[in-house]
Parts: sequence; C-alpha cells; structure tokens
Amino acid sequence: MKSKEDQCEHCGCLTTEGKRKSAEQYKLRPIFDTDFSKPLTEIIEGVRTRLIAARGTLADIGFAYSGWSERTKDVEGLITCGLVTLYGIKEKMEEVETIKQKLEGDK
Repeated sequence: MKSKEDQCEHCGCLTTEGKRKSAEQYKLRPIFDTDFSKPLTEIIEGVRTRLIAARGTLADIGFAYSGWSERTKDVEGLITCGLVTLYGIKEKMEEVETIKQKLEGDK
C-alpha cells in the first residue's frame, strides 16, 4: 500500500523512498521465484549459468539438425553479448559489495 509520502504530489510517480519500499516489498514476493536471500552477485551468476546452458542447447540443435545451425547462430551471438554484459555488471556489483563491507567494517 502506497502512502502519500511515497508518491510525488504533482505527477503521482514514486519518490525515492517509495521506490525503496516498493523494492523491499517485491523481494518478499518475486514473480520469478528469485531467491533474494543470496548475494546479488550469486543471483547474477545463476542467470549467466542458465544463459550459458541455453546457448549450449542451441548449439547442440544446430549440430544435430542440419540446416538449423545458420538460424540459431544469431541467437547464440545475442546470448554471448548478454553474457559479456552481465559479467561486467557482476564485476561492478562485486566492487560495490566490497566497498559496502569496508564501510560497515569501519563502523
């Protein structure tokens, strides 16, 4: 339930506090059954692992069924691009987690 403090009085958009509360509520009931008790980097690595498996399955289809390889190669390439991007995101997340741990240790 959104309170008036969580929304802009002019346009109705969520405020920063409203977005934070909304994100916390979402973590309690994720649509895709994501386990938010795990560190964010571990969740992202799980996504990468599933994408790697999907890319491998497409490659298997291309090798096993003649004529389909040319059609699946583009999708394999898209998945590869996504994997590279997710790796960079994961590295940045690791940096943020390290800084956060240092700050919490300094308290």
